[in-house]
Amino acid sequence: MVTVLLKNAGEVAPLRSHLESLTQRISLLQEAYDKVCRKNEVFQNDVLAGSILESAMGAAGDGACKAKQFVERRSMIADFRAKAATDDGSYPLFTKEGDA
Repeated sequence: MVTVLLKNAGEVAPLRSHLESLTQRISLLQEAYDKVCRKNEVFQNDVLAGSILESAMGAAGDGACKAKQFVERRSMIADFRAKAATDDGSYPLFTKEGDA
C-alpha cells in the first residue's frame, strides 16, 4: 500500500510544480495588470472592450486561487503520506486518547 501511495505522489509531483509555476505567473500578471491598467486612468479610457480584459483577469485570478489551494492540500497529503511511510506505523489520526 505504501508503495502505491509513494508512486502516486511521485506522479503528482511534476503536476504540482507546474501548477505552482502557473499560479506564480498569474500573480505576476495580475500585478502588472493592476499597475498598467487599473492605476492608469489614461490607459483605462483608451482601451476598447476593457471589460472583456477585466473579466478575463478576474477569471484567471480565480482559477489560480483554486489551483493554489489544490496544490497546498496535495502538499499536505503528500507530507502526511511521507511521514506515515517512514513512521513506526502509528498514525496520529487513529490513536486513542489514552494511547498518546
